[in-house]
Amino acid sequence: MDEEFIFFEDNVYVIRREINDLLINYGSFSSLEEAIAFKEELEEDGWPYRKDQIINQEKVKKESKYGEYISKVDGKYIVSREFNGKLKVFGKFINLEDAKKFKYKLIEHGWDDSFKGATGKYGKFIRKEGNKFYVNKTIKGKSSRFGPYSSLDEAINARNILIDSNWV
Repeated sequence: MDEEFIFFEDNVYVIRREINDLLINYGSFSSLEEAIAFKEELEEDGWPYRKDQIINQEKVKKESKYGEYISKVDGKYIVSREFNGKLKVFGKFINLEDAKKFKYKLIEHGWDDSFKGATGKYGKFIRKEGNKFYVNKTIKGKSSRFGPYSSLDEAINARNILIDSNWV
């Protein structure tokens, strides 16, 4: 079963996809089977959508005084969300505005935070800690870390091999 673009939220299965930089909500379903069947129809029809299906980020419901998925801990604004009963922290920010911008970007990307590595100092997915380099990637909702590597060239080579092998 192909569950791409299907998310379990608030006890329902939601089909959501980004198309042309727009986040589109295709509906909610009580069972995964219903959602998959409807998604297959959407794929056959080329993923059509109406204007009223576009998610307006300004209308994202507020659950706390900082907004849904944002909390304040020890003076920092934390962007987090629960997936399958486990809390995932996506980032910590000094000010609320940066946390909100980041949350909206996560929503636009369907909560896939791999976009974060796009402009790193050492290249996409590569981070340096101390004198070692690591390749970091979120795979199927879980953060994965590869390394350490002694040099940037070694990390770039490892990253390219991982990308070519579809991160396996």
